[in-house]
Amino acid sequence: MATNGHEYCVQNAFNRSHAGRYIYVVAMGISWIVIYIFLKFNGELSPLENIVISSLSTGILFLACYFLFDKWVWKWNLLFHFLKYPDISGEWECIGKTSYQELDNELVKSNNSEWQGKVTIIQTWDKLRIRMETKYSTSESISAAIIYDEIDSYKVLYSYKNAPKDLDHKELRTHLGFVELQLNKNSKSASAKYYNVSGRRTFGSMEWKKLN
Repeated sequence: MATNGHEYCVQNAFNRSHAGRYIYVVAMGISWIVIYIFLKFNGELSPLENIVISSLSTGILFLACYFLFDKWVWKWNLLFHFLKYPDISGEWECIGKTSYQELDNELVKSNNSEWQGKVTIIQTWDKLRIRMETKYSTSESISAAIIYDEIDSYKVLYSYKNAPKDLDHKELRTHLGFVELQLNKNSKSASAKYYNVSGRRTFGSMEWKKLN
């Protein structure tokens, strides 16, 4: 997985494809102001100079504005109710409880084993990375979706790949899994269910609490 994360979607929120259009309009407006100030103090430009300067300034300003928007601007509280994109980035404390499925008789049993982990989430407008580390393994998100609901707040669905820190561990082995995470109203805590497949047939629950 790429260290800068992967793309994700947000359902029932602002259409991501429209963001570039609005940012381009902002960049174009700033470009006009810059050119106006330049002309006011430096006189008239030739048609060719005017085209070159306006094109370059608009392009550069668009890249700068989109970079700022992608990293920080979309997280502003003023835009939250319009965009409806939750900011879940940061450090989270996780307490989990694992159950497992017997391979011999296919009976579902709970071993009541608890574990602790630390979740690090890196989130921009375009990309998301969810990394969990426990005493014995680490997991990285592969894909993700966020669902907005007026009543139930936000739900985060993501798949992950988990790998043991000790490749020779008797019980743990590399596997894939899926998490269904329900955020509370202020996105400071969450409860989750997880299911492991393709390498480890376990499932369980988690409680997350944001640290910062």
